[in-house]
Amino acid sequence: MATQSDFSRAERLCITSAVGVNIIRWQSELVLSKKSTDLEATEDYQLRLKKQRDLVSSAGRSANDLAKHFREALNLVEADLDVIPELRNSLSAEEVDISPQYETAQNIFESLSGLPRRIASQGPFWLLCHIRWLETRDLPDPPTCLLGSHARKVRVVGSTYADQGTGAIEIDDGDLDSATRTLLRYTGGLPTIRDSGAFWYDCPLAGAWWRMKLVQAAVDVGNGAFTPRGAYETLRERGIWEEWTRWVCRRSSRLAAPAALAGFVIASIRARDETTQAGGEIKSPARKDEANKMMRNLARRCKPMNLSAVNPETLADLCFD
Repeated sequence: MATQSDFSRAERLCITSAVGVNIIRWQSELVLSKKSTDLEATEDYQLRLKKQRDLVSSAGRSANDLAKHFREALNLVEADLDVIPELRNSLSAEEVDISPQYETAQNIFESLSGLPRRIASQGPFWLLCHIRWLETRDLPDPPTCLLGSHARKVRVVGSTYADQGTGAIEIDDGDLDSATRTLLRYTGGLPTIRDSGAFWYDCPLAGAWWRMKLVQAAVDVGNGAFTPRGAYETLRERGIWEEWTRWVCRRSSRLAAPAALAGFVIASIRARDETTQAGGEIKSPARKDEANKMMRNLARRCKPMNLSAVNPETLADLCFD
């Protein structure tokens, strides 16, 4: 089992190896802040396209190839990542979903037992985790699942499935930029384009860990209003999780208080139940808008309150008009 000292060593590695700086440099060479088709004839575009193809191809070949690519790109060839524990159970491609299931989140959370919030708040740490888990085969091999919906566009030519590592990889030029962006988001975030906190919802495994961590605190003050699984499944909804993290990271950090989160979870469950009882359909865009509205109401109405002294049911009521 990893100790806080082990995780601190991983944090020091991020600092001494300038992982964060190298990520910015490397990602800036791979993707532009805005997609453009006006540069296709330029030398810079062709070089960027080659670098994207090299990265995506490594994900199509094998877990070792992708881990090696990450290490070389970030000057981590000699770095010892053994301080990051292996996962208790290896993940299947289906488990490396944009919103991992409760059991998958439990696996990640328990495997990283003792991980301090301070370190888990750093996107580079999660990239180191992915490198480590690629090398320990805790992630699928080949790890095309890290390309999201673009995985089906990667074709292995000249090898059998059992011999993926030697085959050539084909992917259309038009898919390379989007596939690259997805891979970077899935493995720790894309801070060159999105804000530094976006990895909470861009990186599936980081998001799963954070939901489990937050759910623990919310259940402790929730007075039995929801179960850990119920709270996790509510926060797992893509629109709800994005809105909650954006509000907490960008607008009102007070809403990260356990009581405020518990109130938001209660309100979200209540809104979903009312919709289904009325015969309505649960749609992600509507839930996202609903979550944004609830967070706005809660942020405005709880300003004068000591949140630790307020019942979460009361805070849930404040979420509604």
